[in-house]
Amino acid sequence: MNYTYLTYDERCQISILKKVGNTLTVIADLLGRNKSTISRELARNGTNLGYQPVEEQALVVERGAACANGPRVSMGTWKFVEENLAQH
Repeated sequence: MNYTYLTYDERCQISILKKVGNTLTVIADLLGRNKSTISRELARNGTNLGYQPVEEQALVVERGAACANGPRVSMGTWKFVEENLAQH
């Protein structure tokens, strides 16, 4: 299963389509996304001011930076491990 994040353009389209009164099903069909994707996006990122795609995109970038994978193992460490495994 392939997963792709919503793009900034898609977030802007969601905002506009929602403001003019389209249903989640219509928005999902127009964007070629699953209805649940649109629903989760609006539920997670909607505020009392409505859905703000510009602010949401900034949060996405921030979350991505905070969620970086842990530090990588250096080549020296790998070499040490491989040598010790070979000895045992």
